[in-house]
Amino acid sequence: AVGAVDLSRGAGLRPAVSIGDFVFDDRNRDGLQNTGEPGVAGAKVRLYRTNDAKAGNADDVLVGMQRTDVNGKYLFTGLSAGKYYLKFTAVTGTRFTKQNAGNDARDSDANAAGDTAVFIADGVASVDKSHDAGMYRPIDVTGMAFLDINGNGIRDARDFGEKKVAVRLLDSLGRMLDVVSTGADGKFWFKDVKPGTYQLSFDLTFTSNDYIISPGNRGGDDKLDSDVIQLTRNKRSGNTAKFKADFEPVEPFDATKSKFRYFFCGVTTK
Repeated sequence: AVGAVDLSRGAGLRPAVSIGDFVFDDRNRDGLQNTGEPGVAGAKVRLYRTNDAKAGNADDVLVGMQRTDVNGKYLFTGLSAGKYYLKFTAVTGTRFTKQNAGNDARDSDANAAGDTAVFIADGVASVDKSHDAGMYRPIDVTGMAFLDINGNGIRDARDFGEKKVAVRLLDSLGRMLDVVSTGADGKFWFKDVKPGTYQLSFDLTFTSNDYIISPGNRGGDDKLDSDVIQLTRNKRSGNTAKFKADFEPVEPFDATKSKFRYFFCGVTTK
């Protein structure tokens, strides 16, 4: 018809691009979105445009910033074709899970700093919802070896930390996973352990020959008494009971109800 315009040829127009889409609580830390792992609300997501294949250069331009909705979703819309990358900000006290662990529709694309690789939005797939990030709240196993002056197995006001006590983290089968030594304040720390069943083993080999492990579980107050049961005839080593280190949700997090495990080991004289 006269005056008709053929829009099917020659224009070279591309549809606007949308980029998303999910920040999730990776409770088992496998880097994948699994059934029962919820989205993380309020997580900060920044979108950058770049002219090259590397993030963090001077030519990068911040396109926009969003916070995930109540379901952990985000979506940047109305974008032109080009090279982009995303920068996620971890919720306080959390870490990003492993990157690119499997199927791109289900895995986490953020590295340990929260950055994705540079990707191309070409306008062909106008809605790209494959850019996700998983985070988790680390589980810590920590505690203190104390010099039990009166040998009652209870941490009294005058009892202070004992250094150089070897502490081993064992799995459910008794295999050693890690070993640390208590510091000058008597404290020890195993950071970022995976959810599972564990046991702690204490050894006084590197302390005074006059020391032995105090009697365990004597006080009835788990926040004060020694949790270690003497094992050897000379009483210079001992184990805790097996315990479960369970996950903490990313949100909501209540520090007063934290499930991180704290253990005491009393050290006294023969």
